[in-house]
Amino acid sequence: MGSRGAFENIDSGSVKAPEYSHSANRSYAIVQNGKLKHLTFYDETHKQVVSIDLLHQHHGLMPHKHLNIDHSDKGIPITADEEKMIKKIKRRFGLS
Repeated sequence: MGSRGAFENIDSGSVKAPEYSHSANRSYAIVQNGKLKHLTFYDETHKQVVSIDLLHQHHGLMPHKHLNIDHSDKGIPITADEEKMIKKIKRRFGLS
């Protein structure tokens, strides 16, 4: 997953991660109302490769991830390593 990251805090309204990043191998953390909403990771060609959604269910699964920008799947369970990374990000930035 991306080695460089960006952090965006949104207080209200709907927000969606960009489909493409201006920087290769980038990761984004989107925070809404003090809660980590989702994480997105981009590859060397600037395309979104993984999106982890934390605040909504997808076919009963929460949290869940999608590969690429395809959200037509049923959502994929996150791995133990991804769960550890999420907890680390939440602790680092004081998020719920």
